[in-house]
Amino acid sequence: MLDLSKILWSFAYFILAFTVFSVLAANDRVEQRLGQWFINSTSGFYEWSLPQASINIEHDRNPILYDPSKVWISPIGKEQLQSAIQEARMKGTSLEIENDASLQFKVSTFPTTALIFLLSLILATPISLRPKIKALLIGLFAFMLYFYFFMYISLLTHISVSRIGIYELEGFSSKSVRFLNRTFCNFGFSLTFAILVWAATAINFNALFKQFNTALQGGKNSGTLKTKTRKKKSKTHKKKSSN
Repeated sequence: MLDLSKILWSFAYFILAFTVFSVLAANDRVEQRLGQWFINSTSGFYEWSLPQASINIEHDRNPILYDPSKVWISPIGKEQLQSAIQEARMKGTSLEIENDASLQFKVSTFPTTALIFLLSLILATPISLRPKIKALLIGLFAFMLYFYFFMYISLLTHISVSRIGIYELEGFSSKSVRFLNRTFCNFGFSLTFAILVWAATAINFNALFKQFNTALQGGKNSGTLKTKTRKKKSKTHKKKSSN
């Protein structure tokens, strides 16, 4: 049988872990380091997968340093943005820039919240230490793969076509990228993905199935015993009435 007290304690542990991680991540230094870590851990992948673009994503607040051989996604003010656009027009190239809120969400808040959610779920699951560590490692690996995919699709969505003609997206390809971006590259799906990874790594479905099957068999057996007892009582009552 499932222990209700264990479920309640696990839920309390999850709330506690998620709260502690969220408070720590809300610190400016921690948030900046996490964002920089996400960028550093993925920039090599982007440079390898999109060599023509030579991706360079900035996390600090320095004004944009325009380089026509690179695609910059940088949080800058309106004045710097206008000067960068004018410079790009003079050189005959286009420029793609994301605003501060979008950049911060995609390289810091977005992955941090989803990762905290996943870690809290695994830590709150009532399993032994060894499978918990295994679930944490597999979960981190799966999450980073998803983050690579998420940033890659987001990057293809925002990259200027005139900058990297080799990755021109037209017709079906453009629709496919937009579909992937709308469906999988959003905050809601990231939490759903975290739940799926947690369920696949931290939950022992065989044990749960056995417990459910045992409980089901126990219910059937108790029902059979009650039926037999009723039949015996009815037979005894009939004998007494006949006597």
